[in-house]
Amino acid sequence: MTALRTISVLSLLQSSRPAQALLVIAGLVVAAGCKKTAPEPERPEALEQPVAAIQAVTTPSLAMQQLRAHVPSDVVPRLQLEAGRLLGQVKEARERWPSVEELTLAYYRSVQLLGSLARAEDLASSPIVSQRVKSVMAREYQGRLRSEAGRVIEVTEKEIEDYYNAHKDDYTKGGQFKIRHIFLNVVDDPSKENEKESLARKALAEIKAGKPFEEVARKYSDAEDEKDVVTGPLSYGEISPELEKAILAVKPSEVTDVVRSKWGYNIFRLEENTPPTVQSLDSVRPAIQRRLEVEKLRNLYAQFDREIVEQYPVQIHEEVLRDYSNAPDDAKVAQSDFLTITVGQYRQRVGLLPPEERKDLEDLGDHIRFLNRWIAQERIEHVAAQEGLTTDSAVKAVESYLTQRVLAEAYLERLLARLPEPTEQEMREYYEKNPERFAITPRVRLRELVISYKTPEGSSRRDVYLARKKAETQCEEIMAKLKAGADFVELVRQYSTAPTAKKDGDTGYIDPRWRHNLVARAVAEFEVGELTEPIEFDDAFNIFRLEERESKQVSPFGLATKGRIRTILSRQKRAERAIQIRIGLAEAYRDGLSVEEIRRIVDEL
Repeated sequence: MTALRTISVLSLLQSSRPAQALLVIAGLVVAAGCKKTAPEPERPEALEQPVAAIQAVTTPSLAMQQLRAHVPSDVVPRLQLEAGRLLGQVKEARERWPSVEELTLAYYRSVQLLGSLARAEDLASSPIVSQRVKSVMAREYQGRLRSEAGRVIEVTEKEIEDYYNAHKDDYTKGGQFKIRHIFLNVVDDPSKENEKESLARKALAEIKAGKPFEEVARKYSDAEDEKDVVTGPLSYGEISPELEKAILAVKPSEVTDVVRSKWGYNIFRLEENTPPTVQSLDSVRPAIQRRLEVEKLRNLYAQFDREIVEQYPVQIHEEVLRDYSNAPDDAKVAQSDFLTITVGQYRQRVGLLPPEERKDLEDLGDHIRFLNRWIAQERIEHVAAQEGLTTDSAVKAVESYLTQRVLAEAYLERLLARLPEPTEQEMREYYEKNPERFAITPRVRLRELVISYKTPEGSSRRDVYLARKKAETQCEEIMAKLKAGADFVELVRQYSTAPTAKKDGDTGYIDPRWRHNLVARAVAEFEVGELTEPIEFDDAFNIFRLEERESKQVSPFGLATKGRIRTILSRQKRAERAIQIRIGLAEAYRDGLSVEEIRRIVDEL
């Protein structure tokens, strides 16, 4: 196993390499390379103040200058992302702070003021807040450790060329061709082998003598559905190799020789041919390089995660964990050289979980997974400490902001928890204004006519194509008969391949969504007696006639409905109030606001 410390993470952090871009790998946003060539003085203590002295700004450049004066440079991109997510979608906020810089500064001010209120109420000592900060920092450490490991990644020109040559098909736009076809069927009656070959050669002679291919096809071909049509476009590789080879050996408008296949004798005229085109290596080199970099990073990150688990193992005492509710507080559920977790600590950690998450801890397996997540967090923190990240000034500055953000969110949650529940009147008004949200999809009774083209497993693309073409043609003929006044039930009895044909196509009452969403959409606005156009799914063409539809119903305004509405309205109120507080605090911001003044601002919003 490669030693974890072959390259010191701390030494890389302190190197003079430029900052790298954000990498998004497997859903993890990783801030890569965070030191600068000339270290700037970081002031994490500035974030601890109730209100940092940021002056009013009027331009984007001034906003960014003032933001950078009080926020570590590593934090600014995060602030911009958070501001865009939380305020950027709100019209009022966009109008008030039109630039990214101004919006980011406004968001940061709201975080500052909410964090000040949280500290005033001693939320910083809350076990829940402390645990959230640890979780956030574990992700931060993991991102930095992985990123530093990833800085050794390099993709060579040979690797790019090798990948290109091995995956040329991925960079090839497939060729296509169109044909006319004469087919003499032997497979259905092998005794006619000689007769069919003779007819095929006679047909070819007539074509070479100048007769139109279509005329000869109508005279000799056994493929009724291909006599007067151009088949295609067919993709290269779609039909059997021996036939494709013969077809592509001639030029457009030329005719092949007689070609024997397993079904019989064939003559083709090539109508059009568009050969495959291959993208040049130069045109796809950047994409291949990015792909290989991501692949190498993913593999390296996985290797990194495996190695730290192997290097810092933790033993879980399953027998203690199984009965932890009855075990003494000092009993150990997990231990290693760097970590000990007692039953008392485990109980406390479980107690911090939201009620809905505690319910998920049903058996030993659930508890082991929960404990492993905790251990992984502690392991990352231990490795980070070993590498000096936990005391690095740049990381401490980021930690200071992340702590401030967690405190702001915790205080905001406390404010939102005080919001009153939706009233009976509010829920009823919502119910009456949004009846479609509580509509019960009416069941329908249909008749169906199904033309299947399902082929045996292992069938060639040509077999599938011909079967589908035949079913499609038959379906078109049936639709023509229906439009001419033919009886639907009689046609079901005559043609349908579905089991319902024995019941004249009657499906019984069904929820159309259970059948297929295409069916649901097709019959949604139909009148009784109306027919759908053919709908293709499940290797079949399906025609439906609406026989009956139950009357539309709406779920009554009862216990279940009110529960749904209460959840919807509560979420809406919380989201609206959170935005209102953030915008209001940012607008009311000024130097030297006291905690009492900030509280009053919030109360008056």
